[in-house]
Amino acid sequence: MNFAKRILETRKVHYKHLERLLKAIPLSVPTEIELAPGRTIRVTLLDANHCAGAVMFLIDNATDTILYTGDIRAEPWWVNAIAREPVLVPYASGQRRLNKMYLDTTFATKNDPYKHFPTKAEGLQELLAKIAAYPGDTVFHFNAWTFGYEGVWSALAAALRSQIHVDQYKWGLYKALAKFPSVPSQYGSALCGFQCGNRHQTGCLTTDQSVRLHSCERGLECEHLKSSPTVFITPIITRSINGDVLPEVGAGRGGGDLVQSHEIDLQDPVAAVELMKLCVENITDANARVKTMRFITEAMASGSISVLLEDLDSSNDLTDMPLKQLTLLLQKIAETKDWSQSLQNNASTTSKHEDRGTLESIAQLSRHIVRLLYGSLVHG
Repeated sequence: MNFAKRILETRKVHYKHLERLLKAIPLSVPTEIELAPGRTIRVTLLDANHCAGAVMFLIDNATDTILYTGDIRAEPWWVNAIAREPVLVPYASGQRRLNKMYLDTTFATKNDPYKHFPTKAEGLQELLAKIAAYPGDTVFHFNAWTFGYEGVWSALAAALRSQIHVDQYKWGLYKALAKFPSVPSQYGSALCGFQCGNRHQTGCLTTDQSVRLHSCERGLECEHLKSSPTVFITPIITRSINGDVLPEVGAGRGGGDLVQSHEIDLQDPVAAVELMKLCVENITDANARVKTMRFITEAMASGSISVLLEDLDSSNDLTDMPLKQLTLLLQKIAETKDWSQSLQNNASTTSKHEDRGTLESIAQLSRHIVRLLYGSLVHG
């Protein structure tokens, strides 16, 4: 919030400036990285069998070795392949030992329904068998709501001899991946194509909407999909012993991935007080002023106010907003929505051991709020 210009400034986050700092390195190639003069480590990236770009980090020097797995999909074939990875052979054979290993244990349990996960191959076999039962002109939509379904795309495209339509956002992401020589072919040339002599060999993805297979974003389906009878395919995680389906969180509608929200930073008590002063100036109804300032006070517990894009009305272009308009927007939110429970939930997730200076600042803010509230009631 720029109180000097009396506007709420938008802040668009870009990462292009990191291009000079972030460097891509190939898989399975030990790479020396200098931390400081005379201090180096060796980093080797190993495929994690998870999604595009997912790798494990093997970090070692002359005396110590650390393996950081991140998210992995530890299928039997992959574990056997890892044991044969040249840089890991000394560890698999017992010649060297890992000093530490940071392991993904999300589903490391013997309890149902996570006890058994079908392999990717088993899942693909079931999918292709079910698709084969439909007529040859059936249109399918596979809900690839996140990364990690690249192998499914390749299998579907090969089995039905059809490219897969994706939205411009997905196409742009995978097209960008294909530009890096270090990216495995299943994430680059297999999806977006490659140049073979004088001819461009197409990949399995396309922006052409007339194809039989689609993975365009749910909620933003193409016109061809809306006008054709379509079989929607929603992936699952696994099945329990009883055969109950365990759905993937977010599958179907992306778990709110398309719901854009914007936050107003309220970690600075001075900014919160200035915002309340503006509320006193611009909100004419006394009860509305009290509700709005109470809303701002409670929002201090979470450190920010989350504003859904739909609440911004005509401000969807995300341009700078006059602070007067912001106060009226906050009034609308405070009057029409029950934010207390949401804010309470947010507050409960914050650390219980807060900095003493922060508590003193909030206490000082609370005293100032009391004076503001009293003034708004007396003069309202």
